[in-house]
Amino acid sequence: MQKSISTILMFTLLLVIGATARQKPDGLRGGAGGGLLYDDNLSIDKAPARLWSRGFLRYGFSEYLEGEAGVGLGSFANSNYTTRVIPADFRLLINKVERELGTDSKRKDSDGDGLSDGDEFNLHKTDPKKSDSDGDGLTDGEEVNVTRTDPNKADTDGDGLTDMEELKAFRTDPLKADSDGDGLNDGDEVRQYKTDPNKFDTDNDGLSDYEEVMVHKTDPLKADSDGDLLSDGDEIKRTNTDPLKTDTDGDGLSDAEEVNHHKTDPLKMDTDGGSIGDGVEIRRGSNPLDPGDDVKRVALELKKAFILEGCEFEVGSARLTKDSEERLLPTLYTLTENPEIHIEIHGHTDNTGSRTRNVQLSQERADAVKIWFAGKGVAATRITTQGIGPDKPIAPNNSADGRRKNRRVEILRTR
Repeated sequence: MQKSISTILMFTLLLVIGATARQKPDGLRGGAGGGLLYDDNLSIDKAPARLWSRGFLRYGFSEYLEGEAGVGLGSFANSNYTTRVIPADFRLLINKVERELGTDSKRKDSDGDGLSDGDEFNLHKTDPKKSDSDGDGLTDGEEVNVTRTDPNKADTDGDGLTDMEELKAFRTDPLKADSDGDGLNDGDEVRQYKTDPNKFDTDNDGLSDYEEVMVHKTDPLKADSDGDLLSDGDEIKRTNTDPLKTDTDGDGLSDAEEVNHHKTDPLKMDTDGGSIGDGVEIRRGSNPLDPGDDVKRVALELKKAFILEGCEFEVGSARLTKDSEERLLPTLYTLTENPEIHIEIHGHTDNTGSRTRNVQLSQERADAVKIWFAGKGVAATRITTQGIGPDKPIAPNNSADGRRKNRRVEILRTR
């Protein structure tokens, strides 16, 4: 019988499941545990197991020493007898963890971060001597209990912003790398693109910040990147124009002017297909939606000269200005539609400078007009030229206006 009691007590000591000890002694506290009892007079497969329970109180006497008193209750039985067991025990516990960690054994929370030293060491793996283990500006307790961020990572979601920056400065979600779901992470929006990490479309132009930065290369901070008075979103989704070009088709009209005012096609330089660009038609007063008024024909009467109004050259040269080419179109169309017509081009100048030079310049200018016509498909054999210089003025050369009138090109139909 004595042997059985000893065995029972031995199993009791080995099978006790005690409450997890705190890392630091902290006044009086208690716990409960339990185990199983077996009779060693029988083989283990035949001995019935009985439950056993134990309660205890623990008190910390010093930094490294705790005392624990406990009492148990259980029973043991077989086919011949039943025995109730009530063991009592007292234990001295030596605490080495506090000493190794260097924490304050007299304080449950050495660093004052809202987490007990035991929870920091055993559960969260944080530093119980530092209130902010990851150095992000939030205490470990705030991260665990309030923000649910990782107290061991300064940037929980890996977006390039610390948890503190996200919560206090930018009001973004420290658990989501892309708070507004626009495809750009919060750190890139704040530091690189200067966009709002809480707004899917910072400039409200109908395109997400990601689309502007990564796809269309537009400015996510400007609703109208090219300044044509159409928003980037409208250009991409409605008019299909280039949000980086004020005048997509290069006709001299902005995309907004074409879409909102003239109702012309911002993707076509010549909306009506009449051979004159929309911008030219608007400037001269014709209708860019009517091809019939694009080019006016001229009446070339035999042996009757007429002045090519607006046909001008760069100063001191025989190079036609861009606007002059437009002025030549009516004559060009007449010549194209009437291949039997032959003409002579006369060049005239004012009397500024030497006569020799003026005659030479007038000849060069007449030749330049012939070359332009020939380049547009008129046979060069149908055109002759003559440089007259200052010899046939149509106005006095004593005024700027008179000299301007004398600098002219005339067309004479020869047959």
